[in-house]
Amino acid sequence: MASGLPVVVSRVNGFIAHSYEDFVEKLRRLLESPRLREFMSAEALRYTQSMDLTETYLDVEHVVVIPGKKPRTYTVGRTRFYELSSFGLIGGYRFFSFVKEINRIIEEEKLDVVELGGTYLLVPFLKRKNYLLSVFYHADAKREIELMPMPSPFKKMLLNHVFERCLKKADLLLVPTEKYKREFDALGFENVYYAPMGVDTELFNPSKRDFYLKKTLGSGREEIFTPICGQAERRKGHKNPPASL
Repeated sequence: MASGLPVVVSRVNGFIAHSYEDFVEKLRRLLESPRLREFMSAEALRYTQSMDLTETYLDVEHVVVIPGKKPRTYTVGRTRFYELSSFGLIGGYRFFSFVKEINRIIEEEKLDVVELGGTYLLVPFLKRKNYLLSVFYHADAKREIELMPMPSPFKKMLLNHVFERCLKKADLLLVPTEKYKREFDALGFENVYYAPMGVDTELFNPSKRDFYLKKTLGSGREEIFTPICGQAERRKGHKNPPASL
């Protein structure tokens, strides 16, 4: 990939084959579409050239804590993963069974920064010591709570808990849109920073679309093709999720 070649096994800018037949099919796409080969190879080279691997970042170690079906620990590169016991939620999500395990890991690892990327409801239960707490507000709490099947007074109480007991306790509140930043600024929040999701408009550009690729995906030449990376749900603004897919 670093040589600027289109690849079939890259998780970054290439195809991933899950079987022999899948490998042959994806290789056929590359062979039959010069535009696709050119696009993927250029983007693969651009990605590797943009990676900053200076000594400043080589000493940084990451600890990732995620909910799993059973506890286990493993290491990938300089990142140590902790999968903790959890229970299932609606939509295929999972949530931690015991917050004390998270506090134990934070204390043992002596972390400098703790970032909550999947939930902010853990904030009131974390033992705050010598670390910076960052929360990534990736979902609209107002929309999610409004869709919950509960009386309006309880919704108001829950929303107040999320804003006052959770989000305002963070040292940094990262938001993916300028709309969220304006809303939090208006509510008197401090330390709110706009952190875009990183969509590269040079990469995701309509002028670079490949009609052969649309054909292989079953879409006509003149049809509007809109991929959705993630679940199509009402809480994300999709009024009719099945139709959205």
